[in-house]
Amino acid sequence: MPNEMRDPLADLVNQACSGSPQPLHAFLERHSALPGPKPNLRFALAAAQALAARADRGAEVLRSLREMPPSAAAPHSPREILPMVGALGSALQAARGNSLTRDLSRLQPLAEDERPHVRDVVPLALREVVQARGEEAIEALQGWMDGYLQSAAVLEALSEPSVLQPLRSAAPIIARLEEAFELAENAPRSHERSQGYRTLVRVLGRTPSIVGKRFAAEVADWLTSRAETQVPELRDAIDAALKSLRQAGVRAGDLERAEQALAASKPAPRDPRSYVGPTRSRGTKARKRGRH
Repeated sequence: MPNEMRDPLADLVNQACSGSPQPLHAFLERHSALPGPKPNLRFALAAAQALAARADRGAEVLRSLREMPPSAAAPHSPREILPMVGALGSALQAARGNSLTRDLSRLQPLAEDERPHVRDVVPLALREVVQARGEEAIEALQGWMDGYLQSAAVLEALSEPSVLQPLRSAAPIIARLEEAFELAENAPRSHERSQGYRTLVRVLGRTPSIVGKRFAAEVADWLTSRAETQVPELRDAIDAALKSLRQAGVRAGDLERAEQALAASKPAPRDPRSYVGPTRSRGTKARKRGRH
C-alpha cells in the first residue's frame, strides 16, 4: 500500500499493542485540542474504537490509559486525552463483554476524577454501553448510584434521545432516578455545598424532562410520587422538570397530578411574628466590639 494511503492511527495502535505506546500517546496529544474547553471527542472515540477492536492487546493498552493518574496526565493539558480514550475504549469493550457489571465498575472512579474532561467523558462512555445493551446496561449501573458524581454521570448518560428511543421499558430508568433522588434527599446538610451534590441536583432537574418525552406517563407518575419532598433544591428540580415537559408539549393531563401534588405540599410561609431578624452580630464578640 502506498505510504500516502496508510492510516497513521492504525499503525500507531499496532505499535502500542506491540509494546510501544509512546508514539500513540504523542499522536493523541497532538490532535487532542487540549488545553481548551472542547476536546476532540470524535478523534478520541476513533482511537478508542481502534484499540477496542484489538481484543486482549487493545484491552491492556486501554487499561493503562484509563488508569493513568493526574501526575502522568495532568488536567488542562494535552495528556488529559489519554485517560479519556481509555474510558471510551473500556466502555466499548464492556458493551461486547460477558461481565457487564464488573466491566462498568472499572469506569466508576473516573466519574469522580479531579480532571474535568475525564469526568465529562464518562456519560459519553456509558451511552455507548447503553446503546449497545439497552435495559441490561441500565440495570447494571445500579451499583453506581451511591455517589453524587457517579449518579449524575448515569443520569447524564440517559439524558439523550438517541439512547432512549430504542428502549421498551421505563422501569430501569425510573429505578435509577429513584435511587439518585433518595441519595440527594437523604444527604447531610454539610454536603449541600459540595460540587457532587450540586451537580446531582442540577441533573435531577434536567433528566426527567428528557426521559419524559419518551416515557411521559411513567415520569409524571414518578414526579408525583416525589413531589412531597421538603428539600428546597429538589422541589426546584421537580418544578423545573415539569415546566420543561410542558414547554416540550407533553400532554397536560400527564403532568397535572404532579403539579398539584407539588403545590399542595408547598411549605407554609413563615409567620412574620416569629421572625427574630438577622442573627449576625448578636453574640459575645459583637457585644465586645460595641464597647470600643
